[in-house]
Amino acid sequence: MTTLNRINAIVRDINQALVASPTREEIERTVCERFAASDVYHGALVGTLSAAEQGLSVQTAAGIDDTYLEIVANEGIETESGAAATAIRTGTVQVVEDVQTDPAFPESIKMAARARNYRSAACIPFGHGETMYGVLVVYAARPTVIGEREQAVFAELGEMIGHAINAVESKQLLYSERILELEFLLTGTDSFSLLPLRSLNVRSRSMVWYQHRTRPTYST
Repeated sequence: MTTLNRINAIVRDINQALVASPTREEIERTVCERFAASDVYHGALVGTLSAAEQGLSVQTAAGIDDTYLEIVANEGIETESGAAATAIRTGTVQVVEDVQTDPAFPESIKMAARARNYRSAACIPFGHGETMYGVLVVYAARPTVIGEREQAVFAELGEMIGHAINAVESKQLLYSERILELEFLLTGTDSFSLLPLRSLNVRSRSMVWYQHRTRPTYST
């Protein structure tokens, strides 16, 4: 089976799995696990760029040991100029054909990668619209030349992940930000009040507004 066919098989598997993933964390973990379970890649990690410009921050991983992840974390700002950070900034797939010869890889990460036989990597950004969520980094066991067709499939995978995250976050937002308006018609008072939902036993994180309206009285 060619590399392209193997990648397509992994992507199809991921696409089916994402349907049942209820949160962003579950989506990212599932994607990493699918790559780690394949016979093409050692493992994968998902990273984001720190707002404080402290380099790549690993969010989740599969098939990659904790010591390697700690080394990546300790390099901090040194990863700011690497392929993963570039993928996030540009929104384009970045390919590291040989980790050992890539000048952007810090020496400590090169040594750790060599010890684990991480020879090449693909950095796949994922986002939706103007929002860039992060980058998926997958490691292979040999130097790899990834052509335009393979990169196109990886780009489609990034779009798929971004769409799935946007869908679950939009759904969560819909449930958490609903506002319940209740209007009561009372007599003998004319006021406007705000109560927290827990006092009304309503399950939501928003507030309930209610207005007391005075019923007019007529004399005869």
